[in-house]
Amino acid sequence: MSESPYAGKDDIKWKMIELRAQADRLEWILANGPCTMCGTWAEPTIDHIDKKLKSRVLIEKNQSTIAIFKWPMPVRERELANCQVLCTTHHKYKTQAEMIFERKIAACDKEIAEAVEAWIAARAARFPATIAQAEQAIGARVQVKLDVLKRGLVL
Repeated sequence: MSESPYAGKDDIKWKMIELRAQADRLEWILANGPCTMCGTWAEPTIDHIDKKLKSRVLIEKNQSTIAIFKWPMPVRERELANCQVLCTTHHKYKTQAEMIFERKIAACDKEIAEAVEAWIAARAARFPATIAQAEQAIGARVQVKLDVLKRGLVL
């Protein structure tokens, strides 16, 4: 038998908080719905428009959006300003598209980094004395800046 999530707490108090959060969530969905992509009211969900702005608490504790409605009103409003209503289908599509995009960006970043490394190596091969002289002149205090130059960020 599974243990109640309210075990060891005042059951009535925590159940009331949970019910209030569910009611507030439904009220928000009704005020901000229907699905912004297809206009349906079927299976509405709350989606973060820009997931980079999603609260760290939700990400780190892997909490659902119902947790937002247990937060103090100013914090809740700030989080919900970055949210929209999507039906379950469009929420899944959007999430999958974001994941695919992130993987493509990561692959692109790797290709760009490899191209920059190749360019730096070719430049060093063409001008080895210049880079060696620069290393000696600049010294250890600004070695970090030289590393940036070698990486092609300024070069």
